[in-house]
Amino acid sequence: MSDEPLEPVIEVSNLTVEFRLGRRHGILLKQRLANLFGKKIVFQKVQTVEALGDVSFSVDSGTVLGAIGVNGAGKSTLLRTLANIIPPKRGQVVCRGSVVPLINLGAGFNTEMTGRENIFLTAAIHRLPRREMVKKVDGIVEFAELEKFIDTPVKYYSSGMLMRLGFAIATDIDPEILLVDEVFAAGDEFFKRKCEARMIQLMQRARAVVMVSHSLPLIQRLCNEVLVLHEGKLVFRGEPDAAVEYYLENCGEPEKSKVTAKASPVL
Repeated sequence: MSDEPLEPVIEVSNLTVEFRLGRRHGILLKQRLANLFGKKIVFQKVQTVEALGDVSFSVDSGTVLGAIGVNGAGKSTLLRTLANIIPPKRGQVVCRGSVVPLINLGAGFNTEMTGRENIFLTAAIHRLPRREMVKKVDGIVEFAELEKFIDTPVKYYSSGMLMRLGFAIATDIDPEILLVDEVFAAGDEFFKRKCEARMIQLMQRARAVVMVSHSLPLIQRLCNEVLVLHEGKLVFRGEPDAAVEYYLENCGEPEKSKVTAKASPVL
């Protein structure tokens, strides 16, 4: 039996993500036309915003990692980069295991297909055998409370119905790495309690969980380690109570906060 330490489930090294501001295609077309007629036109340089800057951390097996910060801090961008939805400008992300993102629940549904058909469509996207999903369908429908509507095209579903179906499908897939972005933000209180209970069960089966939430009590209750992000920088990492205390004391509105990357206690 090897005494070598296990590799982290997730490794993030010097991660930087940038977004362009404004439209670039029109500028490129005008530049080509100008070159064609021999005219020199100086165009304003396309501006970019750094959503994440030089972020590094690792997640070991058995960890439920929370990420908190004000709006625009980079939390959802981080989750989408881990899910391979957004490519990094620089740096590296390594996820060792199957990844299931609970992000924008229901966004990938085909609106012309029924709820039942979308269950099998989602299974196919995640490369799950159809025979395995046949066994899961009744449980998914029951959890989502959509027995009367499951064979109706989802274009007729309310946003709450779509969210319930998306959550029920995603959490019935056993992931090794679970990414969670504000899945408790919608739905009635009864369904939120059902979701939280299901999430706790899922977290116990997953190798690692990374979750984003504005609910600090939820983060304190479910996580065993927390990142604090501010203006795209990782400014604190530690136990949930210490991270929440740091966040409340140092990370107010972005334009008012005095936190800087150089002065930040990244642990």
